[in-house]
Amino acid sequence: QLNSITSTVYSPTNGNAVGSFIDTVWLDSSTNSYILGSYFQLDNNTNGITEINSIVRSGFADVASVSAAWTFASGVYSGAEDGYRLRDPSRSDYVPGTYSATTAANGGYLDLDKIAIRTDVSIGEDNPNSGLYLLSVSADNFKYSLVSNAVHIVQGASTSEGGRIRQDMFLSGFAVTMVPEAESYAMMMAGLALIGTIARRRKSA
Repeated sequence: QLNSITSTVYSPTNGNAVGSFIDTVWLDSSTNSYILGSYFQLDNNTNGITEINSIVRSGFADVASVSAAWTFASGVYSGAEDGYRLRDPSRSDYVPGTYSATTAANGGYLDLDKIAIRTDVSIGEDNPNSGLYLLSVSADNFKYSLVSNAVHIVQGASTSEGGRIRQDMFLSGFAVTMVPEAESYAMMMAGLALIGTIARRRKSA
């Protein structure tokens, strides 16, 4: 494990705490890959957040390939049909109102900066957490960092479930960024040196 952060999630409706989100990054030395692991726990469903339907990560625009895995634990919770209910990852954002897992899987909402994974976290349905989902990316020429608003947690709107309204929560999380190649870094430093020289000449003129 390289790093981990735990965030309290607050309801946009009244500012009260509704749960927690844990984000962790590991380095798999056997494949030289970063593994980003996320977990959401819903502790309170009386503050406007009754269900979590999607967890969306940002920061993958420079990453050519992302592998996803997630826990499936049928029968862990009484009445929870699919256990943790974490599924259908795609390189897309959450699209309100019209979201379809099939459309997302076929690239219909393509957004290379985002990875969206569907879930169905609900205390009322005996399924209070998302389980763990993992995203693996190559660490070659990449570094990881903690970024504000890297994770978007969504409660989708639903007229069939008591008129539930859409709620959006944004949290800090880990993202990967490309490390400049040596040639690009050298060119950048040379450019900065040139700018400094020009500024000094202007000042002395």
